[in-house]
Amino acid sequence: MKKITAQRLIRLFLWIIIALLFHPERFSEPVIRINGLKANDILKELQTNNIMSSTEPFQDKCEVNIDVLGEWQLSSLEEHVTPIVKGGRWKPEQCHPQFDSTIIVPYRNRADHLERFLQWMHPFLQAQNISYAIYVIEQLPGKPFNRAKLFNIGFQEAKKLARHKQCLVFHDVDLLPLNAQNLYGCSKLPIHLSAFIDTFRFNLPYLTLFGGALSVSEETFEAVNGFSNSFSGWGGEDDDFWTNRVAPHTNNLMIRYDASIAKYQMLHHEKEVPAEDRFIKLEKGRYSGPDEGLNSLNYSVISTVERDLYTHILVAL
Repeated sequence: MKKITAQRLIRLFLWIIIALLFHPERFSEPVIRINGLKANDILKELQTNNIMSSTEPFQDKCEVNIDVLGEWQLSSLEEHVTPIVKGGRWKPEQCHPQFDSTIIVPYRNRADHLERFLQWMHPFLQAQNISYAIYVIEQLPGKPFNRAKLFNIGFQEAKKLARHKQCLVFHDVDLLPLNAQNLYGCSKLPIHLSAFIDTFRFNLPYLTLFGGALSVSEETFEAVNGFSNSFSGWGGEDDDFWTNRVAPHTNNLMIRYDASIAKYQMLHHEKEVPAEDRFIKLEKGRYSGPDEGLNSLNYSVISTVERDLYTHILVAL
């Protein structure tokens, strides 16, 4: 009798395992397996993307002191560590930076936000001893704002000037990082930088959130065909980018820094009315995947101007 009971228990256990493995909903919810990366582990995860060329004078590699960065505060809104090259480019003078990042900011009608963003971000990025360039991609009026398409355009335009594979940081103009240990570099996996925002009481609203500020390697961005160009108006493009493009490519893996590090302040603004068709487009993306994006990008550059703190690219969609 005991033998029969044991066999039945074994069979039941096996059936449970099979059901879990092959249940149709098993792969419907992405799993974030690397979550809450501690400060001392961040540098181990990031990939150097700024290799010194043979024509450059030899310099020691720039050190990134993660403990010192934890004590960083913005001391002045007007002074920078060293002069910024016109166009919003900067690199340390006394050492060779290991990380080089391309900051892409979609923009329209947020002059106050842009000014504060730039005055904050330059000292913040310089404290990290990385080299970087800031591109502000502005959409002409007349059509609904298309944030995702502006990200795609920023990548294409920045790529024309890049000397090496880019680390792309896609960044909203109304978000300010509060902890300089939040390193703006890239890993093999995408990094959701702005996981904990003050307007959400520094809580993650939902597990698969992938908007605000994130870093993605050029290889990954091209492999997933960039963002979808179809999301005009507010909402949906970030969820589509993760769920229908990046997650299938990375086996549902992303990186987030610890909650004490990935903290952001959101500048006050009136909330936009969500696009009514965002859920329809998100659902469509489940079946079509990244069949449009960088490969179907159409736009006209009206002007490219290298301003003191950023490169301004005005485009018509």
